[in-house]
Amino acid sequence: MAMSGNRVLELRSMEGDGDRTRPGLVLDPLASMTNRQELTISGVVSGVGPLALALWPSNQNLSIGAMGDFRTRARLAPGENRLELELVDGLGRRMRRDFVVRMDDVPPRIL
Repeated sequence: MAMSGNRVLELRSMEGDGDRTRPGLVLDPLASMTNRQELTISGVVSGVGPLALALWPSNQNLSIGAMGDFRTRARLAPGENRLELELVDGLGRRMRRDFVVRMDDVPPRIL
Protein backbone atom coordinates (compact mmCIF):
# COMPACT_ATOMS: atom_id res chain seq x y z
CA MET A 1 0.00 0.00 0.00
CA ALA A 2 1.36 3.39 -0.98
CA MET A 3 0.18 6.35 1.07
CA SER A 4 0.60 10.10 1.10
CA GLY A 5 -0.19 11.29 4.60
CA ASN A 6 -3.55 9.68 5.48
CA ARG A 7 -4.51 9.20 1.84
CA VAL A 8 -4.15 5.82 0.09
CA LEU A 9 -2.53 6.27 -3.33
CA GLU A 10 -2.25 2.63 -4.37
CA LEU A 11 -3.37 -0.71 -2.99
CA ARG A 12 -1.98 -3.98 -4.39
CA SER A 13 -2.97 -7.52 -3.67
CA MET A 14 -0.24 -9.93 -2.62
CA GLU A 15 -2.12 -12.81 -4.26
CA GLY A 16 -0.80 -14.27 -7.48
CA ASP A 17 -2.98 -15.67 -10.24
CA GLY A 18 -2.43 -19.20 -8.91
CA ASP A 19 -3.95 -18.16 -5.59
CA ARG A 20 -7.32 -17.57 -7.24
CA THR A 21 -7.35 -20.77 -9.27
CA ARG A 22 -8.93 -23.93 -7.90
CA PRO A 23 -6.69 -26.99 -7.88
CA GLY A 24 -6.91 -29.11 -11.02
CA LEU A 25 -7.42 -32.87 -11.19
CA VAL A 26 -7.50 -34.56 -14.61
CA LEU A 27 -8.01 -38.32 -14.79
CA ASP A 28 -6.83 -40.52 -17.62
CA PRO A 29 -9.73 -42.46 -19.21
CA LEU A 30 -11.19 -45.22 -17.00
CA ALA A 31 -13.32 -48.20 -17.94
CA SER A 32 -16.69 -48.25 -16.22
CA MET A 33 -16.64 -52.07 -16.18
CA THR A 34 -13.83 -54.60 -15.82
CA ASN A 35 -13.24 -58.25 -15.04
CA ARG A 36 -10.00 -57.50 -13.17
CA GLN A 37 -9.62 -57.22 -9.42
CA GLU A 38 -7.29 -54.22 -9.70
CA LEU A 39 -7.83 -50.92 -11.46
CA THR A 40 -5.02 -48.59 -12.53
CA ILE A 41 -5.87 -44.94 -11.87
CA SER A 42 -3.65 -42.20 -13.28
CA GLY A 43 -3.74 -38.56 -14.23
CA VAL A 44 -2.31 -35.12 -13.55
CA VAL A 45 -2.89 -32.60 -10.77
CA SER A 46 -2.06 -28.89 -10.54
CA GLY A 47 -2.45 -26.07 -8.07
CA VAL A 48 -0.78 -23.98 -5.41
CA GLY A 49 1.55 -26.32 -3.52
CA PRO A 50 2.11 -28.31 -1.58
CA LEU A 51 -0.53 -30.65 -3.01
CA ALA A 52 -2.02 -33.70 -1.28
CA LEU A 53 -3.94 -36.39 -3.17
CA ALA A 54 -5.93 -39.21 -1.54
CA LEU A 55 -7.97 -42.12 -2.85
CA TRP A 56 -11.18 -42.94 -0.99
CA PRO A 57 -12.68 -45.05 0.55
CA SER A 58 -9.25 -46.55 1.33
CA ASN A 59 -7.87 -43.15 2.46
CA GLN A 60 -4.67 -43.95 0.56
CA ASN A 61 -2.32 -40.97 0.15
CA LEU A 62 -0.90 -40.94 -3.37
CA SER A 63 2.52 -39.81 -4.53
CA ILE A 64 2.58 -36.90 -6.97
CA GLY A 65 5.45 -36.65 -9.46
CA ALA A 66 7.44 -33.50 -10.21
CA MET A 67 5.21 -32.75 -13.22
CA GLY A 68 2.00 -33.33 -11.24
CA ASP A 69 1.49 -36.87 -12.53
CA PHE A 70 0.20 -39.72 -10.39
CA ARG A 71 -0.51 -43.42 -10.84
CA THR A 72 -1.91 -45.98 -8.42
CA ARG A 73 -3.82 -49.25 -8.30
CA ALA A 74 -7.10 -49.75 -6.50
CA ARG A 75 -8.38 -53.14 -5.37
CA LEU A 76 -11.92 -53.82 -6.61
CA ALA A 77 -14.62 -55.95 -5.03
CA PRO A 78 -17.19 -57.81 -7.14
CA GLY A 79 -20.05 -55.51 -8.11
CA GLU A 80 -20.15 -51.72 -7.99
CA ASN A 81 -17.11 -49.89 -6.60
CA ARG A 82 -17.51 -46.20 -5.73
CA LEU A 83 -14.15 -44.42 -5.63
CA GLU A 84 -13.15 -40.82 -5.05
CA LEU A 85 -9.96 -38.87 -5.55
CA GLU A 86 -9.58 -35.79 -3.37
CA LEU A 87 -6.94 -33.15 -4.09
CA VAL A 88 -6.11 -30.49 -1.48
CA ASP A 89 -3.87 -27.56 -2.38
CA GLY A 90 -1.57 -25.54 -0.13
CA LEU A 91 -4.39 -23.10 0.65
CA GLY A 92 -6.76 -25.87 1.80
CA ARG A 93 -9.02 -25.78 -1.28
CA ARG A 94 -10.40 -29.15 -2.37
CA MET A 95 -11.19 -30.73 -5.71
CA ARG A 96 -12.96 -34.11 -5.88
CA ARG A 97 -13.55 -36.59 -8.67
CA ASP A 98 -16.02 -39.42 -8.03
CA PHE A 99 -16.29 -42.44 -10.28
CA VAL A 100 -17.91 -45.87 -10.29
CA VAL A 101 -16.33 -49.02 -11.69
CA ARG A 102 -18.19 -52.30 -11.84
CA MET A 103 -16.10 -55.45 -11.41
CA ASP A 104 -17.66 -58.58 -12.88
CA ASP A 105 -15.27 -61.55 -12.87
CA VAL A 106 -17.94 -64.21 -13.45
CA PRO A 107 -17.52 -65.67 -16.95
CA PRO A 108 -20.63 -65.83 -19.09
CA ARG A 109 -22.48 -69.12 -18.99
CA ILE A 110 -22.69 -70.77 -22.39
CA LEU A 111 -25.77 -72.91 -22.93
